[in-house]
Parts: sequence; C-alpha cells; structure tokens
Amino acid sequence: MRTKFTGFVLLFVILTACQSSPQQSKQEPAHTSAKTLNTQQNTLYNPGLSKQAEQTAKKIKAIDDAIAVVLDKDISMAVKVTGFDRFKLRSIKKELHEEIKKQVDKQYTIHITTDKKIYKELSTLQSKLKAGSITPEEQKKKFEKINKDMHG
Repeated sequence: MRTKFTGFVLLFVILTACQSSPQQSKQEPAHTSAKTLNTQQNTLYNPGLSKQAEQTAKKIKAIDDAIAVVLDKDISMAVKVTGFDRFKLRSIKKELHEEIKKQVDKQYTIHITTDKKIYKELSTLQSKLKAGSITPEEQKKKFEKINKDMHG
C-alpha cells in the first residue's frame, strides 16, 4: 500500500513539475497606437442611428433596456425584457423590428435578440467604438460574430 502511495506522489510531482511557466501577460504592440488614432476616420459605426434605435426600443412598454450598434448597413440590437413580458418575446421583437424599419432605409438589415450574453457583447463593442479603441477590421469581425450568434 505504501508503494502505491509513493508512486502516486511521485507521479503527481512529475506532472506538476512539467507544467509550463505562468502565462505572460498579453500586451499590445506599440504600433497599435497609430492604428487607434486612425480608427475614428475609418469607422463604419453610426452613433446617431444607434442612439435613435435604442430610444425607439425603450418606448416599447415591455422593453426595460436596449443596446444598439449600427455598422455599415446592419443594425444589431439586444433588448432586456423581464417578468411576464418574457412570454411575449416573439411579438415584442416583431413590434420593435417594425418600428425600426419605419425609421430607416430599406437597405438596412435589422437583427434583434433578447440574449443576455449578446447584450453584454454588444455593450462592450459599443463602448470600444465610442472610445475609438478598435480597428475597423476588428469592428467588422466582432460585429459579424455577434450577428452570427444571434441567429444560432
């Protein structure tokens, strides 16, 4: 029995000794600061239309809060619905979609979700867009991922 215990301890020591060193913190290279300065000029973000879409959503009684990001010709929205209104999600989304559609050109594609994770992701993306701390390539990549996640 003592041999098994010693073997286990020896195996444990070997496995823990072979682990890699602690991860180094990831730092952005210094050359990204120049990209950050140009981000404001190359952005596809439309803050005015985003704000308008959020205000439209908040006018709907069942919606507690909303976040919207408009890049190029896509409007992505995440809304918070609580209480018994959660039983009417389909009709709430449809109502919001129709209201937004009345306010924008037909060339815009509207994406609406009530998913909490996507709400957080859109909120983070919007913060980065407002701060100008994200490159246009990253904007598009993250935005497309969020839209893909909305539709499953």
